[in-house]
Amino acid sequence: TADTSVQTSGGASSDQITDINRLSSGEASQWDGRSVKLSGVQVQQSFGGRLIALQGGTKPVYVQLNQPQQLRAGQTINVTGTVKAHSQTSTPVYGNQQVRHAVQGQSLYIEAQKIETTP
Repeated sequence: TADTSVQTSGGASSDQITDINRLSSGEASQWDGRSVKLSGVQVQQSFGGRLIALQGGTKPVYVQLNQPQQLRAGQTINVTGTVKAHSQTSTPVYGNQQVRHAVQGQSLYIEAQKIETTP
């Protein structure tokens, strides 16, 4: 059974997105539902305690936090979560009008399960 669990986790990690730049390319639907594990990514902007923008390739990648956190621009973090395409049934909690305006036109976001700050 130990071999099976190693193979299973190995297979799962090959589907996992570990490069933030991949989220800037292609259609949002191709990434929808994929797991994400990003290490050493930089916060570009914080929108209150529940939404942040990460420094992406050509455009920022937005992350909806599962719990409010005080993150600031320039901070380096690790993110574990799931990619979600914007749709009628799957839209992050934006809070105020300024935040809604900032993310207008974005085709996807990350729903974070875990955020770790790095030194």
